[in-house]
Amino acid sequence: MKIESIHLKNYKSFRSLELDDLPSVALFVGANGSGKSTLLEVFGFLRDSLKNYVRQALQKRGGQVFISTHSTDLLNNAELNEVYWMIKKNGFTQVLRAQDDEMISSLVREGNQLGYLWKQVYFTGSHPAK
Repeated sequence: MKIESIHLKNYKSFRSLELDDLPSVALFVGANGSGKSTLLEVFGFLRDSLKNYVRQALQKRGGQVFISTHSTDLLNNAELNEVYWMIKKNGFTQVLRAQDDEMISSLVREGNQLGYLWKQVYFTGSHPAK
């Protein structure tokens, strides 16, 4: 089973989010507090709801999800087809897709690695951990 799209409205830091045509593997990067863990909570809830029952998935949500900030080296070595980055805008999380950014897409076609582009601040509003 594959999640093909996800749509959120007014969930924690997300005012509105629509991610369509999700790949098998996607990497979400962003500064602390940008919404990465919140988005993973949503995917975890979906997984648990499909695997068990919605009631069990809700009960399990009493905990908290943590992920580490991804390094530019991981981004280069993962060879992913899709990368998203998250920024806060007016107090809400906004998710941007690298392939939708004309400059990033052009630079990748020229052979630049996504981790290098992230380090060079092409992922506007999201800077890798130093």
